[in-house]
Amino acid sequence: KWFFWLSGLSFYVSQFLSRGLNFHLLNHYAYTWLGVLAIAFTVAIFYRIAALVLPDQAKTLTIVALLLVGAVSAYSLFNGIRTPVVKEVTVPMNQLPRELSGFKVVQLSDIHLESYKSKGIIVKIVDKVNALKPDLVVITGDLIDGGAHGEPHFCDQLKRIKATHGTIAITGNHEYYAGMKTFLELCQCAGIRVLRNESVTIAGHLQVVGLEDDEGQRLNKGPNLDLALYNCDHSKPVLMLY
Repeated sequence: KWFFWLSGLSFYVSQFLSRGLNFHLLNHYAYTWLGVLAIAFTVAIFYRIAALVLPDQAKTLTIVALLLVGAVSAYSLFNGIRTPVVKEVTVPMNQLPRELSGFKVVQLSDIHLESYKSKGIIVKIVDKVNALKPDLVVITGDLIDGGAHGEPHFCDQLKRIKATHGTIAITGNHEYYAGMKTFLELCQCAGIRVLRNESVTIAGHLQVVGLEDDEGQRLNKGPNLDLALYNCDHSKPVLMLY
């Protein structure tokens, strides 16, 4: 009982300590516990259905469920700490002029930069991006999390991104949680252009449209497609970030 009580309260305590006292040691356990709990809850739903169908196999199903929670949790931890894997996707665009054929866009998402996390991850991510030699880099939300402010390391690393036509970012829900001011200051420091229901033309032909995250609706700044497309030339190809 004590274990479950303390684990259940760990997230709230970790948030209080990290935001109020700049003490982040408990964050790793708290977030891991939240993940394991979500996985266990999902497995428990299927376990209950199976137990209704096979009531005589309750013990075996319980063992299988516990093993499944452990296996999925272990895989999730491994997947969470490794450097992101590159996935290549070819997007046919009929309106794209011949001179832009093979235009390479590297998309990053949900990096969740935060002061208590390993500083080495962003270094590896930037190195991997630069190795791809992109024409354009887009960051589609959740670049930062709660404690990204006051960390010049993040700005220095993001500045190292090399793309022919620069880097563009849009907001995610965590930009609102962490603070829009922090997000915009980091992007300005790193030379990243932020599109908030806006568009920009790249290489004279490719129009990139950036929509605001839904979380912005709380502050009357949600996604507005009409506004974002207002200055677009529809005879040219459009790449929408959302």
